[in-house]
Amino acid sequence: MKVERDSFIYKGKAYVLVNSLGSHEIPDGEYLYDAGTKRIEFQWAQGIGSDKAPAPQARLMATVISGILNQRLPWHLVLMGVALVVAVEILGVRSLAFATGSYLPLGTTAAMFAGGLVRVLVEATIKKKDESEASPGALYSSGLIAAGGVFGLLGVVIALLQDPEIPTHAPPWLTAVLRLPWRADLFAFGPKIMGSLATSNLFGIFMFALLAASLFYFARKKLD
Repeated sequence: MKVERDSFIYKGKAYVLVNSLGSHEIPDGEYLYDAGTKRIEFQWAQGIGSDKAPAPQARLMATVISGILNQRLPWHLVLMGVALVVAVEILGVRSLAFATGSYLPLGTTAAMFAGGLVRVLVEATIKKKDESEASPGALYSSGLIAAGGVFGLLGVVIALLQDPEIPTHAPPWLTAVLRLPWRADLFAFGPKIMGSLATSNLFGIFMFALLAASLFYFARKKLD
């Protein structure tokens, strides 16, 4: 643990603000420690990989880097991963793709699998394959990935500003100017416009299929 501030006033009481990173006892994040009772009273901020900020890739990298720096790398897990890589390579499976699919969430890998199916369909319906990085399919897919990343970050920012605890973390002037926290339904444009259709699973599947169809269409086009 690392002490961020020796004196931190919260609800009229003095605490020590400590930052936990790589601890085996408590999750990563910032905590308010009471020196009198010698106990952690509040969790001030959640760390990467928490319920409010899930990040499997960043969490994996943080575990590896923290383990190397602190000389507490979980070698049993590392050796288990080495054994799995050797096994899948013997079976003829690409170990990098296997490892990526192992730690990513099922929702992410399912979208990647759907993209792979679209590529198979494209390659089966065209005579001349374009393997360059500037192919229409690669460019369109890159645009989808970039857009997904931008809107994902935008969603994180909106969720942060809608957190009821944000006024205790942000400066008073910023809270007054932005009128924090924002209402949970402030950006709920889908339910306001389409009603119950916005939360329909069938409608989501239809839109996903429409996106896959657009990828199939643009991937078959030739660059001018």
